[in-house]
Amino acid sequence: MTGWVVLLVVQTSLIAAHRVQWHRRLGVFGAVWGALVVLFGSITTLRAAAREVRGHTDFAAGQVVITSLDLLQMLFFAAFVAIAIWQRHRTDYHKRLMLLTIACMLPDALARLPVSFMTNQLILVGMDGFIMICVGIDTLWHRRLHPAFAWGALLFVAAFHLALYFTQTRAWIAFGESLVS
Repeated sequence: MTGWVVLLVVQTSLIAAHRVQWHRRLGVFGAVWGALVVLFGSITTLRAAAREVRGHTDFAAGQVVITSLDLLQMLFFAAFVAIAIWQRHRTDYHKRLMLLTIACMLPDALARLPVSFMTNQLILVGMDGFIMICVGIDTLWHRRLHPAFAWGALLFVAAFHLALYFTQTRAWIAFGESLVS
């Protein structure tokens, strides 16, 4: 995921420097990189959950919740990347969807901060704040809410708020534990 962020910075720099052909060539590599992020991110998440559940650790239920949310992140990341590639000739959509891929990675980055007070709710607030800042600045700058941000950010935020609630239910945790055990 760190490589994805670096790639996004490089790609943005290429566009700012009017190196569109280089941006497009590197974009092919980026599409492959995005697929690898989803593949390895999902595998890593599922293996971590299976390890906790099979070991009957105290963290097993929490890991099932985290796994559910991580897989939702991967789903949105894959969707944003795929739609951005599909809309690559509509640069206004492309760049906003690529920016939303960063929001998909933000929960994991916030969870790894070396602070003791980080909770799932604070992670959600941080993610919501990032999205609202991006959407707000873009809307002020262009004097309208862009459709890519309107539906993309709305679906993403709504899905995570609902998922955070439902994944913490006993029924979901039991279901998740049965899937990875």
